[in-house]
Amino acid sequence: MKIEKLVFCLGLVLFAISCKKEPDVAPVFPADSSSVTISAILNGRNEVPANVSTGTGVGVGTFDKSTKLFSLSVVYSGFTATDMHIHRGPGGVAGPVLFPLGPNPWKSPVAFTRVLTANQEDSLMRGLYYVNIHSATYPGGEIRGQLTR
Repeated sequence: MKIEKLVFCLGLVLFAISCKKEPDVAPVFPADSSSVTISAILNGRNEVPANVSTGTGVGVGTFDKSTKLFSLSVVYSGFTATDMHIHRGPGGVAGPVLFPLGPNPWKSPVAFTRVLTANQEDSLMRGLYYVNIHSATYPGGEIRGQLTR
């Protein structure tokens, strides 16, 4: 069941990422919509330094520009998590921990909700946050994914 959820979420994220063409019809949400979709694909290749983990994950969430509420759900599989966080740093760069994710022991899926400050909103919108999930095998991070719009 968990694998099916991960595959479904991953498929949705990959579909959304592949849709770069301008739509031929009006968008479902008005241009001034206050909700922004945020997502991340997590794997060992995104870690710094990269690793050969077969673990995978996906994060899907929203940021409400009116309320400043950031909500994220992270699904992962293929290993046992020992810790997980949202960090600040661009792709390919390790950065400091900003927010812990989930209660210990960590079980997929993990939900996160937080009201962001103006500076945190700016960093999120510029793609400067990433999810990092740690394990006993890779204590510095087993899988990582950049949070992007």
